Amino acid sequence: MNCIPLGGWEIDSVLINSTTVMNNDGIRSLRISAEEWVLQPVGQKFDVIQMTPKKVTLGSNGETYFADYVIDGRRLWLKMTRPDRSEKVSIEAHAITADVL
Repeated sequence: MNCIPLGGWEIDSVLINSTTVMNNDGIRSLRISAEEWVLQPVGQKFDVIQMTPKKVTLGSNGETYFADYVIDGRRLWLKMTRPDRSEKVSIEAHAITADVL
């Protein structure tokens, strides 16, 4: 089950615990496929473990991430957390090659 349109998303902002940390050298886009998500250009891969209409569980480098997301047209808002940490990562992006309406 895939509820986020597949393809490329250009990242507009990244926040960690509500602090902007956007780094154009490390995180510029998100590529979403049925099996994995990849942050580019750093190449960090997240395996899709489970997806529901508003949530996704991802695995990367032995860590599990829980994410809530909202899609509104060509916009994506993603809030990621890890159960063992108090860190919250928020990503806002817009579709560049994703199959959106």
